[in-house]
Amino acid sequence: MTAAFKADPAFESGSVVACDWPLCQVRLQDDARYPWLILIPRRTGLHVESHLRQSLADLRLALLQIGLGLTFLADSAWRMGDAILRTFWRVARCRS
Repeated sequence: MTAAFKADPAFESGSVVACDWPLCQVRLQDDARYPWLILIPRRTGLHVESHLRQSLADLRLALLQIGLGLTFLADSAWRMGDAILRTFWRVARCRS
Protein backbone atom coordinates (compact mmCIF):
# COMPACT_ATOMS: atom_id res chain seq x y z
CA MET A 1 0.00 0.00 0.00
CA THR A 2 2.86 2.41 0.78
CA ALA A 3 4.76 1.78 -2.47
CA ALA A 4 1.71 2.46 -4.68
CA PHE A 5 0.86 5.74 -2.94
CA LYS A 6 1.62 8.89 -4.94
CA ALA A 7 0.66 12.35 -3.68
CA ASP A 8 -0.79 14.97 -5.97
CA PRO A 9 1.90 16.95 -7.84
CA ALA A 10 0.54 20.21 -6.39
CA PHE A 11 1.31 18.95 -2.88
CA GLU A 12 4.68 17.49 -3.85
CA SER A 13 5.95 20.74 -5.36
CA GLY A 14 4.99 22.94 -2.40
CA SER A 15 5.71 20.66 0.54
CA VAL A 16 8.10 18.11 2.00
CA VAL A 17 7.30 14.74 3.56
CA ALA A 18 7.37 14.95 7.36
CA CYS A 19 6.49 11.29 7.98
CA ASP A 20 4.65 8.33 6.47
CA TRP A 21 1.89 6.69 8.46
CA PRO A 22 -0.12 3.63 7.43
CA LEU A 23 -3.33 5.62 6.85
CA CYS A 24 -1.93 8.94 5.63
CA GLN A 25 1.15 10.87 4.61
CA VAL A 26 2.09 13.92 6.68
CA ARG A 27 3.60 16.78 4.70
CA LEU A 28 4.99 20.15 5.83
CA GLN A 29 3.83 23.00 3.59
CA ASP A 30 6.46 25.47 2.32
CA ASP A 31 4.91 28.64 3.71
CA ALA A 32 6.98 31.32 5.41
CA ARG A 33 4.00 32.72 7.31
CA TYR A 34 2.56 29.59 8.93
CA PRO A 35 3.90 26.04 9.41
CA TRP A 36 1.06 24.01 7.85
CA LEU A 37 0.94 20.27 8.43
CA ILE A 38 -1.11 18.51 5.76
CA LEU A 39 -2.53 15.02 6.19
CA ILE A 40 -3.03 13.29 2.85
CA PRO A 41 -5.16 10.15 3.24
CA ARG A 42 -4.05 7.00 1.45
CA ARG A 43 -7.64 5.93 0.72
CA THR A 44 -9.08 6.58 -2.71
CA GLY A 45 -12.61 7.79 -3.31
CA LEU A 46 -12.71 10.33 -0.49
CA HIS A 47 -14.69 13.45 -1.33
CA VAL A 48 -15.53 16.67 0.46
CA GLU A 49 -19.24 15.80 0.26
CA SER A 50 -18.80 12.62 2.31
CA HIS A 51 -16.79 14.55 4.91
CA LEU A 52 -19.45 17.28 5.12
CA ARG A 53 -22.24 14.70 5.33
CA GLN A 54 -20.51 13.02 8.28
CA SER A 55 -19.80 16.38 9.93
CA LEU A 56 -23.48 17.35 9.66
CA ALA A 57 -24.49 13.99 11.13
CA ASP A 58 -22.10 14.62 14.05
CA LEU A 59 -23.53 18.12 14.52
CA ARG A 60 -27.08 16.74 14.55
CA LEU A 61 -26.12 14.17 17.19
CA ALA A 62 -24.43 16.85 19.31
CA LEU A 63 -27.54 19.07 19.13
CA LEU A 64 -29.75 16.16 20.16
CA GLN A 65 -27.47 15.46 23.12
CA ILE A 66 -27.62 19.12 24.17
CA GLY A 67 -31.42 19.07 23.92
CA LEU A 68 -31.68 15.93 26.02
CA GLY A 69 -29.23 17.37 28.54
CA LEU A 70 -31.34 20.52 28.91
CA THR A 71 -34.52 18.45 29.26
CA PHE A 72 -33.03 16.29 31.99
CA LEU A 73 -31.52 19.36 33.64
CA ALA A 74 -35.02 20.78 34.19
CA ASP A 75 -36.20 17.44 35.60
CA SER A 76 -33.17 17.21 37.87
CA ALA A 77 -33.71 20.77 39.14
CA TRP A 78 -37.36 19.98 39.89
CA ARG A 79 -36.42 16.84 41.84
CA MET A 80 -33.68 18.61 43.80
CA GLY A 81 -35.98 21.51 44.67
CA ASP A 82 -38.65 19.04 45.81
CA ALA A 83 -36.13 17.19 47.98
CA ILE A 84 -34.91 20.44 49.56
CA LEU A 85 -38.45 21.63 50.34
CA ARG A 86 -39.42 18.25 51.81
CA THR A 87 -36.28 18.28 53.98
CA PHE A 88 -37.03 21.81 55.24
CA TRP A 89 -40.62 20.77 55.98
CA ARG A 90 -39.51 17.70 57.97
CA VAL A 91 -36.91 19.68 59.92
CA ALA A 92 -39.40 22.45 60.70
CA ARG A 93 -42.09 19.93 61.75
CA CYS A 94 -39.73 17.97 64.03
CA ARG A 95 -38.36 21.05 65.79
CA SER A 96 -41.69 22.59 66.66
